[in-house]
Amino acid sequence: MKKCGENLYKWPGADDISWEARENLVCKPDFPEPANKRGQFKFSNLSFTNVADNMAC
Repeated sequence: MKKCGENLYKWPGADDISWEARENLVCKPDFPEPANKRGQFKFSNLSFTNVADNMAC
């Protein structure tokens, strides 16, 4: 996903593909909620907390 605002993200294309190597992934966040009608999404604070907790290990 591409960041497009404060806690707003947008799918960059039709396919949901990650080009990041698996060993570089911290964790899988929960699916984001729709933020508006422009196709943007936002993650919950819990998702950010989970990422931060996994990075601390």
